[in-house]
Amino acid sequence: MKRAEMPPETSPETLGPLRREEKTKSMTRITRPLFAALIVFMACASPSYPATKPLEEVKRLENRAVRLLQAGQPATALPLLRRSLAIIKKNLGPGHLRFAQILNNVAMIHQSLKQYKKARPLFDRSLRIRIEALGPEHPSVAVALNNLGGFHQALGQLKTAGKLFRRALAIREKALGPGHIKTGFSLKILADVYRLQRKFGQAELLYRRALAVFDKKLPPTHPRTAYILEKLSLTYHAQRKFKPSEPLLRRLLAIQEKTLGREHLAISKTLSNLGVVLQTQGQLQKSEVFLRRSLSITRKNLGPRHLAIAQNLNNLAENLRLQKRYKEAERHHLASLIMREKILGPESPQVILSLNNLAGLYMLQRRFNDAEPILKRVLGIFEIALGSKNARVAASLRHLGELNRMKGEFKKAENFHRRALDIREKMFGATDLRVAQSLHNLANVLIFQVRPDKFRQAEKLLHRVFQIREKTLGPTHPSVTRVLDNLVLLYKLRDKDPRDFKNLAKAIRKKIAAPRKRAKP
Repeated sequence: MKRAEMPPETSPETLGPLRREEKTKSMTRITRPLFAALIVFMACASPSYPATKPLEEVKRLENRAVRLLQAGQPATALPLLRRSLAIIKKNLGPGHLRFAQILNNVAMIHQSLKQYKKARPLFDRSLRIRIEALGPEHPSVAVALNNLGGFHQALGQLKTAGKLFRRALAIREKALGPGHIKTGFSLKILADVYRLQRKFGQAELLYRRALAVFDKKLPPTHPRTAYILEKLSLTYHAQRKFKPSEPLLRRLLAIQEKTLGREHLAISKTLSNLGVVLQTQGQLQKSEVFLRRSLSITRKNLGPRHLAIAQNLNNLAENLRLQKRYKEAERHHLASLIMREKILGPESPQVILSLNNLAGLYMLQRRFNDAEPILKRVLGIFEIALGSKNARVAASLRHLGELNRMKGEFKKAENFHRRALDIREKMFGATDLRVAQSLHNLANVLIFQVRPDKFRQAEKLLHRVFQIREKTLGPTHPSVTRVLDNLVLLYKLRDKDPRDFKNLAKAIRKKIAAPRKRAKP
């Protein structure tokens, strides 16, 4: 579930992490919250120095810079702030906190303009001045650490950003307390980094702590609270924790409907996410209601042709497929595919996703002649774009192998599965679970050919699958029992005694079932 980011922290100077976004007419999307925070700070900051003529000039220069930032002209504002720096340096000295403050503001403008080499030394210098003037554990140092962390996050240097955010969080927890609103902001931005690093367990803990702080310190419909609800729900979803995600999304939806109105585009995304979560829990009809409302709002806001609408159509089609309403699902998948092809071109990743979904729908209906050309088209796209020895090529070959197995064309299926196996063994090694999947698929196709030589080959392959899965997943994993079931079937076909495999499969199933029985009230 992809979502637009909320504006970063807007307490003085702390603009939070940046993200790469496409450019708008006057500035990138991510610079808007950055400029908004910078404008608020520069307009409200009270100088802590005597009102002399040179220093009054600094205030005038900053006011002009604010107006230029408001007009979306950061490059024009830069020389004014640099003149302010020169005046402060001459009158108050290069170690003054006011000098550090303006250095920080100049650095953030350079960052917003993607002038990273110019921004980095200014952030570093601003941080050093604060540490020297205030000590390493002052809250103002935490602000500078967050700004530097945001800079590294903008460059995709998440490990470095995380270290800086952790230092800032530790300072705020000690100086301000764990329940302070600024501590909540630090929890949020560190959680964001963990989420981007796919460290979902760590992100979840911090988002929950941040939500507890915001619930106490902010109004119930505050945008910060909405942000945490959204990100925490996405973090749960990434961990397949669908049940706790649902109440968060319902609460987020209520906030958005109250603050934004029932037809706002942001609500469409929340409705879509809620629909997907309900779908994963098997509540297909309830899910459909949310997905249809999401589609309607997206159309009202973006018009009849937009990539967001194509995604809505795809989500709704998958819901209808699960309800076995195949004709409706096909209509929506085709509409999504056509829209994506027109907007993105015939070989984009989203087009490939639509093609695979459509082919899967046809295979469910045993419409193999409709599915096969689509899967061959996907394979061709991958082979041209990625070469013949690629993981995605292997996945496409596997799909074609399964299609031909379902058609009863076992020799063709065998060839596709052998090609997929060859690629995966070379890419991932002989003991990878993806290799085990290809071995299992190939063994099944060999068994279907009902020939003694194929049976012997299949037996060897299934033994390899058993060894890989038992070692990687553990002896009581359900996929291990599935291999044993196949071996039992194969031994029966070969008039061999299958009792050992049958008994082992039974024992494993008992072990799997035992904890479930104990868990029942």
